[in-house]
Amino acid sequence: MLRCSLVLSLSLGCVIEVGAPDLDHDAGLTLRADAAAADRDAAVDRDAATPPADAEVPQHRDAGEPSGHDSGADPVSFCGNGELEPGEQCDDGNRQNGDGCSSECRIEMRSDPELPGCSRVQRHRATLQCWQPRGWREAAQYCRGAGLTLASVDSAEDNELLSAAAGWGSAWIGFNDLADEGHFVWDGRPTHFTHWNRGEPNNSGDEDCTQMLRDGRWNDADCWVPQMFFCEDPSR
Repeated sequence: MLRCSLVLSLSLGCVIEVGAPDLDHDAGLTLRADAAAADRDAAVDRDAATPPADAEVPQHRDAGEPSGHDSGADPVSFCGNGELEPGEQCDDGNRQNGDGCSSECRIEMRSDPELPGCSRVQRHRATLQCWQPRGWREAAQYCRGAGLTLASVDSAEDNELLSAAAGWGSAWIGFNDLADEGHFVWDGRPTHFTHWNRGEPNNSGDEDCTQMLRDGRWNDADCWVPQMFFCEDPSR
């Protein structure tokens, strides 16, 4: 009985020494393998998130800014920014109609005032040509009845436009020296343009009012002479 017990004891000791696994060692190997795998995954994520050195980075552009303001593009006009730019007739800082400057930055004309005997002239400001002949003072009063004045002339081009509208007749414009002889002023807007005929003004016979002749040149004439005339809106 004693011999069998000794053999069994030795056999168990051999199994324990040779066959039992080293649990602490295996656990350590597993943890180190998991940590290495996690490091590799993190490196892959960093590489994916970093753009190449030559990649184009999108640039922020404020809402409403035209694409022409991007780097490398030619500037383009932007209606409604309050700055007069190429291709615009006006820019009042908004894109609304009915305020003198349209949503496309074009000058708006007011509707024709109610003046019988007058027709609209296509001009850079609201202008009427009144066909019923009147003397200068009467004509000026007729214009004022609709909130207008006798027309001021801005330039040679403007003068040609009004002369063409008048056709073969002469017409009153706003230039006069009624208040101070020899010192001509406008009925409404002041301008610096003049287009006198040769030898005019000459005040022959107390001539204080200016008429536009058939060829577009100006002549001082008796203010009572009835003729057609141009009214304009001096505010626009």
